Amino acid sequence: MSTANIAIITKYPYRAVSGLTSRTRAVAGSWQELLAVLAEALPDGGLVTAWLPQQVLWGRYDGSSFAFPKGGSLAENVLELRVFSREAEVYARNRGDNTYLVRTCHDYPAGAAAAGAEGMETEYVDSLSRLWGENTGVADGYAVLQDAERKIQMKIPVDDGSHQYYGLVTRNYIGYTENNQAGYVDSRYVAIENGEVE
Repeated sequence: MSTANIAIITKYPYRAVSGLTSRTRAVAGSWQELLAVLAEALPDGGLVTAWLPQQVLWGRYDGSSFAFPKGGSLAENVLELRVFSREAEVYARNRGDNTYLVRTCHDYPAGAAAAGAEGMETEYVDSLSRLWGENTGVADGYAVLQDAERKIQMKIPVDDGSHQYYGLVTRNYIGYTENNQAGYVDSRYVAIENGEVE
């Protein structure tokens, strides 16, 4: 591999931010119950990543249905599912019997408590992790990321297909032990962004 092809990523600007966060955990007894949780938690939709036995799919959720690139579909054999936006995420894990452990997380902007939002004051750090592969083209709102050396590719949903690399933004929530030791207690997906951070 030529070093001329390697883009340099400098440290993503890590900084702790305080905000109001609400997290709930539940069990969805069926795929239909999980869809109802998604419709309530993310009525404006978001991005999707789904782990199936044979593949990982990236797509979109519009508040009532899923859309994936050509050749992709979501069936009830989902092992794990994350539907996320800048404001919220629903994470579901199949318990093996097509019931799902579900964690819903909402983040509210500063001052939201005064406007009636419920949750707890939380500190978090956002970080960007580059997704593997280079953008080889965009079709129907999906960038094709190709890793030529490993001969693998994935299609990710993007609004701006002009970047060579893309990254996944994760939000990492900070908690404290009784001895005031800080550590991450939870994390969620936030967005897919330009991975060419310098």
